[in-house]
Amino acid sequence: MISAALKTLGRPANVHDIHATILRTMGLNHLKTTYLHNGQNERPPASAGQVIKEILA
Repeated sequence: MISAALKTLGRPANVHDIHATILRTMGLNHLKTTYLHNGQNERPPASAGQVIKEILA
């Protein structure tokens, strides 16, 4: 699904953008999502990406 949508996007997409989009489809905010790792709250590496709204439209 994602690969077909990226081909129709017409521009290259960064892997961080794809991760942010996947988190968004799961109902999570990629900027506020944290998880507990070794006793510390950490954010997934997708916090640098932007949601690709053209795929979700």
